[in-house]
Amino acid sequence: MEGVSYLGIVLIIILFGLMLASFYVVDRRLLNRIVRVLVYYLGSMALVGFYAWGILKLDRWWIALLGEVVVTLVTTYLSLLKSRLPFGRFFLPLFVAQILGMVVIVGSMTLLVSASPILTIVAVCGIAAGQMINSTGMAMKTYIGSLKHTNEHYMYLLSNGATHVEAITPSVQRCLRASVMSILQRFTSPVFIAPPVFFCTLLLMGCTPFIAVLESCLLSFVVLAGCFLTAVLSLLFVDRIVFDRSGRFML
Repeated sequence: MEGVSYLGIVLIIILFGLMLASFYVVDRRLLNRIVRVLVYYLGSMALVGFYAWGILKLDRWWIALLGEVVVTLVTTYLSLLKSRLPFGRFFLPLFVAQILGMVVIVGSMTLLVSASPILTIVAVCGIAAGQMINSTGMAMKTYIGSLKHTNEHYMYLLSNGATHVEAITPSVQRCLRASVMSILQRFTSPVFIAPPVFFCTLLLMGCTPFIAVLESCLLSFVVLAGCFLTAVLSLLFVDRIVFDRSGRFML
């Protein structure tokens, strides 16, 4: 295999085997869990490697964009699982919001990075997908939960002359706050000791430290802005689902 040291592979296998052997002696229950998680992880990575290889092999930009759509379908599904919202009513609006957010993120990085557009689409889409699942899921869960717990206050504001937008503003604020909190928490990690994976990947690809830092920061900023945009669009698209024409909360 090009670019891979067989000696390194052997050393890693030995080290990993020693760890599994230690857990076999110390805690077999945890060992079983580790094995199950590893099987799931290896299967997932095999699937990722297969579709990424296929996209790069076919070398067509529209196939890469089709792959982006498929990834967004999965992120929407996982976001709904995280938010515990009904799929039938919320899937389409959240999918449209996420696909628009993904287009903004991937499009911005494609203009920034000098690598192949197809390679950039595949890599950036994968990075953004993980953040978008947590961001959109927590945002919608927070928004609907806030509306349920403050419905009486919402009706009180409407009865006193407040507009629909004014009445839902507290819940909107909580939603938008939740959409960025999971990403902001990553920014507070000690990156000067443990740099982001994307930064390390750029170094392995031969980029200078300055370029790696610049592109890593810009990627983080555009992902944060893209997730925020997705949350805003989700609020707009689900409004007719959550409220009827008279403004009453329907969930």
